[in-house]
Amino acid sequence: KKPDDFKQFDISKVIENTTLYFESRAFEEKKEIISDIQNNIRFIGNPDKIDELTGILLDNSLKYSDEESKIKLYLRLEKGIIILTCQNQCKNFNTDNIPHLFERFYRADKEQKHMFEEFTRLQNAQGQEGFGLGLSIAKEIVLLHNGSISVNYKNDVISFTVKFSI
Repeated sequence: KKPDDFKQFDISKVIENTTLYFESRAFEEKKEIISDIQNNIRFIGNPDKIDELTGILLDNSLKYSDEESKIKLYLRLEKGIIILTCQNQCKNFNTDNIPHLFERFYRADKEQKHMFEEFTRLQNAQGQEGFGLGLSIAKEIVLLHNGSISVNYKNDVISFTVKFSI
């Protein structure tokens, strides 16, 4: 059953508007957002949540990308599947962290607490703020829409891919 606040909307427009909002921040940080958004993709969901999801992915990419990076955002409809991909350069990323990227940190066990402390130390060293909740919220938004989210790291590029069935 779909939540009451779900409606049909143009997901392309929502993602395009969110991307435009982040372009000025990217410029200030000497980074660039390159978007390739297929027009007129219709979706049934909560447009505010999709805006929040896109914002989390772009915010994460801006925070953790290498200096003067290009952040790439793609939206496509392929065979009844909406595919949203956000990727950025991120040299020296520890792939051991991939299974933990979508976890909430506040319920950390001893090993996760150490990881959280290390994550916080790295954030502070890089001048980053946050509580490590963004990607876990992104995952919840995706699950609310019966979608999937995955992460891949290859050739110093980290990619987050969201898939929704229409």
